Amino acid sequence: MTDRYLILERSKSGHCCFLYTVMDGSKPEMIGGKHYECSKGKHYEAVCECFEKEEAELVAAALNEREELKAAELLATKAMTYLAGKLSMMNGKFSYEWIQEALTEVAKV
Repeated sequence: MTDRYLILERSKSGHCCFLYTVMDGSKPEMIGGKHYECSKGKHYEAVCECFEKEEAELVAAALNEREELKAAELLATKAMTYLAGKLSMMNGKFSYEWIQEALTEVAKV
């Protein structure tokens, strides 16, 4: 599972109501050209703030799962494009060995 979305155990906005902030780990908060870090860790762009830890965990888990699905979809698209190109060059004539070789190549993508 990807860890793109992280949980900060405090309100990044300073709101007294919120106890947790879900942050996008791919978007660091920069101050003076450096990744901002406090005693609680590095800061990233806030996605949302939550009242309960369980809420923040659910939000982060859902967003991280979405990232995994997007990555899998991209890999599948690359694999299909590769295989379609190979098949068009074979004019429909391919063997079991060719399929194994093609799948091995797709796995490298």
